[in-house]
Amino acid sequence: MRKSFAAGSLLLLIAAAAQAQNNPPQQPNPRIVGTIQQVSADGFTVKGDDGQTYTIGLDARSRVVADSKLDVNGIKPGDHFASDLTKAGEDWRSTVGHTQNEAFGNNALWFRPIAGKPGAMRILGIVEQVTPGRDGARVKVKYDMGDLEFEVPSTVVLYHVSFDGPSLLKPNLAVNAAYEKTPDGVLLGRFVTVEKDGQKPIAD
Repeated sequence: MRKSFAAGSLLLLIAAAAQAQNNPPQQPNPRIVGTIQQVSADGFTVKGDDGQTYTIGLDARSRVVADSKLDVNGIKPGDHFASDLTKAGEDWRSTVGHTQNEAFGNNALWFRPIAGKPGAMRILGIVEQVTPGRDGARVKVKYDMGDLEFEVPSTVVLYHVSFDGPSLLKPNLAVNAAYEKTPDGVLLGRFVTVEKDGQKPIAD
């Protein structure tokens, strides 16, 4: 009976992983990277690294955040953890990741392919267990279809995202703004990362 239950559980995990890899790739929001020029009550302007000037609005869905560097020992159970993963033999291995205390947008928890990166996956999950190792840690996270364990090497880029809000926005600070373009051409910030205490946005 126990063997049958274990075998059934394993099949479910395999099926969940296969279904996740067959899901449509997650399409990221376009981003504007540059320096804040002006700030208003409902938005800000950015001089982009491409030389153009953009006006980005803020609404109820906008989240303004800051990054701080993190090492693998800073990943804790209960963290919301987003990570890009690639296959390493039969295992998954993190290539970049971040933690945050708040839930992901729309309370998303998923495991999906990354658009434009064949074979790469992205997971949004809640950390259940962290097992330290010699060269990093093994992390177990829960997402909408089950659990996933993967290696997080000590050499990958890791950071923590703090949701400090629009008060972060000040002229002359670096910004990396993921945005949505409305049908009438207005740019609305969705995940806006701002320089804080000299730490520029780490998110790509």
